[in-house]
Amino acid sequence: MSLQFFKPLIITVLLKSQIVLASKCEITQLVTGEVFISKIPNTMLIESDTNDYSDLEQFDQSIISQIIKVSYNWEEQIISSLIVDQINVENQIEQLFCKFLKGLNYFITCMNDLNFESEKNYHTNQIDSLILNPSIQIDDICEEFFLNDHSEFLIFCFNSDKFNIYSINFNNTTTLNLSYQINLEEYIQCERKYAKLNENIYILTFYQCQSWVVFSYYNNNLKIILNKQIALKYVNQMDTQIENIQLCLSKSTLSKQLFLITEKEYHHYFFNEFYELDFIYSSEKALKWKNLLFTQTCNAIYSVAYVEAVNKTIIYKSQSYLEIEGTIITSQFFQDILFVQTHNELQIYFNQFIKQHLQINTSYLIFYDNLNLIQQVDEINKEITFYKFSYAKNILKPTKKYIFLAQTSLYHDSYFVNCTEIQNITFIDEGHTILNFDNKCQNSSQLFIQKNELALPFDYQILLPLQSFDFFNIYDRQSFILYCPILKRQHLSDHNLMFYTDKNGGFISLQSKNSLQTFHCNGTNTFKINTANYDVSSYQNFVLIINKSERKLKFLDILKIHEGIIERKVKSEIINIFQFDKLILIITQNPSDFMIINLDSLIEVKLNENTKRLIYKLYQHSLSQSKNINQNSLLNCSFYVSDESSSLIQFKEYLIIQLNQGNQIKKIDNIQIVYMKTIYVRSLYYVLAVHLNRNNIIEYHYDFKKLSIFNNQTLDDYQIIRPLRYQINNKYFAIACKNDTTNFIFIYTIYISKPFKLIYVIKTNRLQFFFKDYHLFYYDDKDEVMILSLTNFLVQIKNIFPLEKDNSMTKKNFSFYIVPLNKYYSNFEIEFEVRSRNLCYQIYNRNNILQIQLSIPKNIKLNTLDYFDGPIDRLNILNNDNIIINGPILLSDDLLSQQEIGSINITTITLPQFIQQILHKTKGILIKLDEEQQILIPNKLKNKTYQGQVFVINGKLKIWVLIEVINAIISMSIIQMNDNVQFFTEIKKIIITDQQNDIFYQDPIKVTGNLILFKRINSQFIIYSINKTEIYFQENDQSLLQILKVRGQNDLYISLSKLHQRFINIFHLFSLQSNKLKEIGQTIIPQSTINLEIYNYLQFDDNEVNINQLINFLECNLYQEEISLLILQIFTSFSVIAQIQINLQDFSSSYKVLKYIRNSKEQSGLTLAYYSEYVLLLKSSKNSIYIYNLQYERKLYDYIGSFNLIDWNFYPLNTTHLFIYTDLGDKLFIGESGYLIQVNEENNQKNTFILIAQNEVSEAGLKVFIEVPQTQQLNINQYTIWILSGLVSALIILYFLRRRFRLKQQWKYNNYKY
Repeated sequence: MSLQFFKPLIITVLLKSQIVLASKCEITQLVTGEVFISKIPNTMLIESDTNDYSDLEQFDQSIISQIIKVSYNWEEQIISSLIVDQINVENQIEQLFCKFLKGLNYFITCMNDLNFESEKNYHTNQIDSLILNPSIQIDDICEEFFLNDHSEFLIFCFNSDKFNIYSINFNNTTTLNLSYQINLEEYIQCERKYAKLNENIYILTFYQCQSWVVFSYYNNNLKIILNKQIALKYVNQMDTQIENIQLCLSKSTLSKQLFLITEKEYHHYFFNEFYELDFIYSSEKALKWKNLLFTQTCNAIYSVAYVEAVNKTIIYKSQSYLEIEGTIITSQFFQDILFVQTHNELQIYFNQFIKQHLQINTSYLIFYDNLNLIQQVDEINKEITFYKFSYAKNILKPTKKYIFLAQTSLYHDSYFVNCTEIQNITFIDEGHTILNFDNKCQNSSQLFIQKNELALPFDYQILLPLQSFDFFNIYDRQSFILYCPILKRQHLSDHNLMFYTDKNGGFISLQSKNSLQTFHCNGTNTFKINTANYDVSSYQNFVLIINKSERKLKFLDILKIHEGIIERKVKSEIINIFQFDKLILIITQNPSDFMIINLDSLIEVKLNENTKRLIYKLYQHSLSQSKNINQNSLLNCSFYVSDESSSLIQFKEYLIIQLNQGNQIKKIDNIQIVYMKTIYVRSLYYVLAVHLNRNNIIEYHYDFKKLSIFNNQTLDDYQIIRPLRYQINNKYFAIACKNDTTNFIFIYTIYISKPFKLIYVIKTNRLQFFFKDYHLFYYDDKDEVMILSLTNFLVQIKNIFPLEKDNSMTKKNFSFYIVPLNKYYSNFEIEFEVRSRNLCYQIYNRNNILQIQLSIPKNIKLNTLDYFDGPIDRLNILNNDNIIINGPILLSDDLLSQQEIGSINITTITLPQFIQQILHKTKGILIKLDEEQQILIPNKLKNKTYQGQVFVINGKLKIWVLIEVINAIISMSIIQMNDNVQFFTEIKKIIITDQQNDIFYQDPIKVTGNLILFKRINSQFIIYSINKTEIYFQENDQSLLQILKVRGQNDLYISLSKLHQRFINIFHLFSLQSNKLKEIGQTIIPQSTINLEIYNYLQFDDNEVNINQLINFLECNLYQEEISLLILQIFTSFSVIAQIQINLQDFSSSYKVLKYIRNSKEQSGLTLAYYSEYVLLLKSSKNSIYIYNLQYERKLYDYIGSFNLIDWNFYPLNTTHLFIYTDLGDKLFIGESGYLIQVNEENNQKNTFILIAQNEVSEAGLKVFIEVPQTQQLNINQYTIWILSGLVSALIILYFLRRRFRLKQQWKYNNYKY
């Protein structure tokens, strides 16, 4: 056969595979002793001194390494071998390595002293601990053996006319289970394979012969499940020559499949629930296949073919393939790694660039997936060699600067290599300690300083500076009696505190030698249980009462005792009971009745029958061992069940892994596991354990293949108390120890990736203690119950320092000292800063008395910022009925009676019929601010399913756009009005019915420049643009959340999108050119940059800043080569107006807060209602409007008034005034924020009053004196006399002036005439 189908290759090179390299090395900081843990599963970790990983072949990385070599006798021939788990062998605790051998006779030998966990390579001779001699017929040829679930070896043999299956137990008793009549000539030429489908079913395959067949052996019966006749029922025709029959038995998916391979095709079958074969499909192939390579889930991804013409073997998948000289013995994927065995070499491929070649003699390989082992039998040198994977996988203690993470890639056309730069640090700087609290006008507050796993001296005091006594107190432990005074009672002194909850006023559980009692902390006894005749186990609020004689279990929750007691009967006699933490192991006479109960939930841990049988065997073995050495075996008995995976169970020195089918068992040291936690990647665990014989606390990492010691700490001067007394949560571990006669509690912090740290050593009078959250309840050396906070120092602020009323936040620095009682330790100081966030809605008056001067007209305009600090809902007048106050919105007269106000033209128009249908109005108001800018009022109507809106797009050309949204259907029409705005011509209309138009009906339509924006439920926009009379759809590929036209004669638009869960803000600058939005550039402002700026003046919860914020674009201007964008960010308690400046040359940007705004006490659902340079209106979810005056510079802006919005609509006029339209009576006003005092002209005798500012929580008063000038204190009659007198005087003067003028004229005339 020609190889023209393939491109030229270099031997053993995989093609068409792309290596994907990370753009740069990520930086990871590790403290001393910390390990690196990969977050990507199944990665090889490769160390390097440089970050150049473009050529991975430079790394000398072994994938497997030899651990054990066993020599056996030259006269013997190994037929087969296997490793036997302890669970499958009666009365056998050790793991066995067994061989089926042929010498003069067939026999089986087993060794039990091979250490497969060894890190060192060692060589040993065969030393058998067990030899079995099966009675096999002389003419039998035996080919395979297995161990069944009855602790018997099954041996498969045949002779001239029969197929014989024997069994032999560990007592050396042989049984002929089956003798099946066969025709030797029919099968002698066949290749044969044997496989164990499960504990009871075995598969025998015969192929590469005329009479190929597949048998199943079950319950001493041999049955044909596939042959040519059966196969032809599924396909019309097939090759008579079967090249190979392959089984794939997936442990991960429990899938069991069979592949029948011919020269031109393969046929795919799977075993159904009755272990019969069902046909799936057949597939043709281009080359003559030998076998398939499978993934762990039984996907056939590679095919193996031999090309005789060039004497090469091809392993290929689609267009990627591997070419090997000559034939191969076997090829297999094992744990996602490719193994190829030739006649003198084992080639191992992790991926295209990382591989390993081992020189070996012709032999056969056995792969033990559960044990992470590869076994090679060398028949030439009579040696058995064991290998295990030796590369660093998922976890590594770094010794070099860089770590590369490489993935297996033979399943894919590309693979990923990541790089990490390791930075070693001695400690992690936690930064400046800042305490934040909300000042809500309270007198005191409690704050917390994090200890950050601070390792404190054995005994210490907290010392405060003298100047701090007036402000605060600091402590980290308190007497429990402060919370529960009932413990003062003398008769309870012999009871141990077992449980406490602060629910319902406080509730405790106390246990003595003969009773278990519960109390409310107010002294009420809820119930009492006599425990003298029972075994009682408790964990927190859960109690288990065991009556051995009656075989009864009673479960109760002391917090729900009114709901009754759950009772359960045990079928067989209860032999023993063990408790470790919240787990109860109940051992019964019948192993099937064994149970493990989790007291935390009163749920029985599910155990399969194999596990129960194994625990029983281990328990019996423990008893026999203790009898031999005269010791109480139960003193050091240990068991544990993982919270995260009940498939992991420890009993004594064994770790049991419950599988879907069968179990695995692993010998471990004599330890008590106290904690297991899944790490980032699947099947990788952190394990914390205490040695039961030695004075050691040990940390491990476990990957289901190997339990690796990570940290081993010996307590030199203390002894661990046994039986163990310990408590654990997900962060802390506490264990009882002693020094001579003094008892201590050692408390450790658990880190998982770095060694645990001892943070406390506490003297205790009793070995009773427990965690509640992150507090330890314990008896101190004076036998008083104490509560120790493990995470915080508690700061009790007694007198809150004065609040800066016009500032959003007040800061003050403090410190305290940790003073060790032992003189060998030095004092150290802890500094912290208290930041008080101003949420005190108290109103303060700046002065008590105000004097103002009245003028004509008799109105006085008030600026509240001059007189009051704090948020104001309203102003009222007291003690003067002649004076009234208007505000906080001052309205003009109705403008509809006027046609012009200055340069503003106001016209009432009759709306065209088409627009009347949209707005449900017959009349409209057209306001012409200038030649270009026109506003139509009203211009919108909306409800839950409908939105109608009209916009004036071009006032000069009288082009309007009409928009309707009905049930997510968008309709847009462009119309042109005539000069009288009475008639129109519809120029363009489009209807959009896309089902993706999930419109947000609260605020759906926005127009900015020539863009029309429809807001979707996910806050992104559907965008259209209008150019004169045409409508164009604009793609929103950037998921834009805000868009605003840049002011001025330009075609620029600024917009916002977010990435990485909204932690990255991207501001885009677009240009609308040729009816297409084109991005000119963008700038990124991380949320962290915004946070740093805001944190200088305000203190927010991180979630509030990062997630719960609304961003509104207010205005955007272009100044030469710089864009200036104002935004409003609405948080829960505060809002800010910020400026973003973008340089158009390099698109660098900056963020700066301009104004800090305190939100109303009704903080939920605030939105922007209106903005101009000097006026801000915020609207609440309850339709309240809050008014802010931005005209004056302030550190903190409070609202100056509020009112309930009924039907007002706001439209811009200028920086200080706005149009306000109301549907009630069709009225239009000009509005201005502020207050106006009006004096009654008819009766103004009294010139004093009290001005009251109020909000929901407070009010402040100000006494006001009105000063009236003397000339204005006369009554109206005096004014009338003065006016009349003036008129008379004026008339007299005019008379005489006129008479004088006439006389003068007469004199001139007379002279002329003369």
